[in-house]
Amino acid sequence: TWCGQNEYTPVSKRNIKDLYYQIQEKQKKTDFMAYLVIPKLNIAQPLYAFDDHRNDVEKEVMVLETSNFSNGNIALAAHSGDGYNAYFNPLDQLDETISIYILYKEYIYTYYLIGSEEITKTGYVSIKTYSYPTIKLITCKKNDSKKQIVYTAKLSKKEKIIPR
Repeated sequence: TWCGQNEYTPVSKRNIKDLYYQIQEKQKKTDFMAYLVIPKLNIAQPLYAFDDHRNDVEKEVMVLETSNFSNGNIALAAHSGDGYNAYFNPLDQLDETISIYILYKEYIYTYYLIGSEEITKTGYVSIKTYSYPTIKLITCKKNDSKKQIVYTAKLSKKEKIIPR
């Protein structure tokens, strides 16, 4: 796979705009629609369209159908734990000082954590809406298969990038 743990280790030493340009080049050869980057947690994952077979929590980071990338309201789910697909394993280290980026089309969206919530795992997640754009990162609670953690981050900046 093409993610932060492999080709772009460590993401945290890269300028996010340089990474954006590299991802744009890679996107020409593949067909993901956006990219999630959390440099301090070394997460860099492609995001696929709702109808793409790879948009599956068992395979990749899943984009939930409530997501609207153009307005910055995004909900993503991925596993934590020991599996090959435990892309959100380091989220328990997430705090208000860590930037979360979504690279989508010609924009870089920057988010900062505003809270987290532990919920019972039912197969469904109620997405609370706010008067401002947010990203929800949803993952299993480590060592408790009956619980999930929902991290909510607020959009702080949407920056248009001029192509090189």
